[in-house]
Amino acid sequence: MSIYRPGKDKKQVIDNILKDLDPSLREIARVILENMSLEELAEVDREELYKRLKNQAKQ
Repeated sequence: MSIYRPGKDKKQVIDNILKDLDPSLREIARVILENMSLEELAEVDREELYKRLKNQAKQ
């Protein structure tokens, strides 16, 4: 299931995702999510996002 659905506010969706994350990942997650287009947010699911975050945190 995608993390963004049309009709929802992008900022609200991002804030909801961030509150569930480990504090050490929040800042990098915010940057990644804010740089994604609405189309990308509609296609990505939480599991895929977590994988991206873990890969980014390792770098």
